[in-house]
Amino acid sequence: MSEFNEAVNTPTETPQTAQAARFWQKVAISAPDACWLWKASRGGSGYGHVWIEINGERRCVDAHKRAWTLTHGPVPHGQVVRHRCNVKTCVNPAHLELGSYSENTVDALRDGFGGVKLRAADIRAILAERYAGRLRVEIAAKHGIRESYVNEILIGRVWHCVSGLTASVSTYKSEQLSLNL
Repeated sequence: MSEFNEAVNTPTETPQTAQAARFWQKVAISAPDACWLWKASRGGSGYGHVWIEINGERRCVDAHKRAWTLTHGPVPHGQVVRHRCNVKTCVNPAHLELGSYSENTVDALRDGFGGVKLRAADIRAILAERYAGRLRVEIAAKHGIRESYVNEILIGRVWHCVSGLTASVSTYKSEQLSLNL
């Protein structure tokens, strides 16, 4: 909270308000009912990350959780901050709500998050797209996966159990080698 400076009739900045100001500067704020997207760093999970100081110690927290604490206060024990909009980078407080871990898991599975995201047909499509010259970053964006995961598929480190994939991976590897010569 900010303290009030009666002499000039304006709030005096405290460390908490300074942290809040720095946080909201990293957000693309738009209409009240639209997603407010986090513009700064993200973790491998796709959620925004922000470094804050708690009891003199710097900690990395999810940006949507920080948005909740800045607008509503602490998250009660046993509760999680959930996205109503299913957009991992959204920090609009109107799109966030508290819930239990199990409610969050049920929502994630219902909405296609968590669990298996790709099917065998997707893996074959990824290989075909790369074989046709599409960039890894484009393939990753199209399929909603990390670029590093596309590479794991291409080199056969994951999804090697898909029928017919071994030949495709071998073909891809040999072509990759011949291109590098």
